[in-house]
Amino acid sequence: MPRPPSDDPSDDRTPSRGVSPVGEAFTWVSRITGVGLGMTLPAVAGSWLDTRLGTRFLAPAGLVFGFVAALAWIVSLGRSAPRRGGRRPGRSSTPDREPPR
Repeated sequence: MPRPPSDDPSDDRTPSRGVSPVGEAFTWVSRITGVGLGMTLPAVAGSWLDTRLGTRFLAPAGLVFGFVAALAWIVSLGRSAPRRGGRRPGRSSTPDREPPR
């Protein structure tokens, strides 16, 4: 069980989640590997089916399907990733001011 984050500045873990930077890097490596496999495996399966069935359209169809699925997965990962820096998209960096009267 991971220990809770501390206020010690020498602690190299992410304070918000209690995960070390290496652990977070491995998390992203596994996500990126999954996206790559999700992009290529449908094309490989389509090619294998083309040779078994004597067709010529399943490999390109698998390639297109894999690309679209991987792109959707990347967008999903981008939306679920924690934001850094505190600014939210679509918000100005200036504080809200009351309009002059």
